[in-house]
Amino acid sequence: MFGNTMVALVTPMLPDGNIDYLALQRLLDLHLHASTEGLVILGSTGEGWAIDTIARKQMIDTVVEYVAGRMPIIVGVGTNSTATTITAAKVLEGTGIDGILTICPYYNKPTQEGVYQHFTQLADAVNLPIIIYNHPGRTGFDLQPSTAARLAKHANIVGLKEAVVDNNRFQDLAAIAAEDFLLYSGDDSSCIGFIAAGAQGVISVAANVVPKQMCTMVQAALQGERTIVQDLQQQLLPLLTALNIESNPIPLKWALAQMGYIKNILCPPLMPLTIANERIVKDALHNFGLL
Repeated sequence: MFGNTMVALVTPMLPDGNIDYLALQRLLDLHLHASTEGLVILGSTGEGWAIDTIARKQMIDTVVEYVAGRMPIIVGVGTNSTATTITAAKVLEGTGIDGILTICPYYNKPTQEGVYQHFTQLADAVNLPIIIYNHPGRTGFDLQPSTAARLAKHANIVGLKEAVVDNNRFQDLAAIAAEDFLLYSGDDSSCIGFIAAGAQGVISVAANVVPKQMCTMVQAALQGERTIVQDLQQQLLPLLTALNIESNPIPLKWALAQMGYIKNILCPPLMPLTIANERIVKDALHNFGLL
């Protein structure tokens, strides 16, 4: 439905806090001419939590018009309130997007049943395909495979982005997922292990800077071409490590700025990459031939 390699796109910003649409066009051109199979905008990598309603709509409309059906577009949406999440998601109906990515509720520490009801009510209310995003490191909540299996039965819930790095978790999810339920890795470094267990692909941070290489590696993994996978993994590992040296998208935006795509501007409370870590990221970019 959405492809095997999707990019969790950054949101380029101007010094005045507005979205940099010229830089956004450069990023879209990069992915349209690479092998990226789908866009996820306004997620955690896209700092969607910091973009107000008016700016969100303008960015969505701009991306939909510019992409013009050449790639599926997924929009990140999600809060720790079921009612607020439903309201935010319903606004996206009729915008021309292809689906939504929605994070598990954070901060208020719901039960597994509470989160099951949260997503079920959302899916009942919104006429868009939904990919659930499980990232306990960001939310403090871990969606268990048994709960994911229950949610997979809903017609509007089409997939899961899983950021827990655990081979047993990957196998459990692959075993219980419906045949038409999409499983995506939310972690570039471990995505090959998840694909080997049965996942369809990755929603990738690193694809912002190496889209062709991430797509090639994922396709090779899906086709069982171990030599290609191992070679690319070895080449990519220092870069993937560097892009995780501070909270995403801090290193990523610094890297894209060095590559000339965007300005290195983050939404507070995120701060620029520390000087000590700049050298590490720069070395990784240089060694990969990106500078």
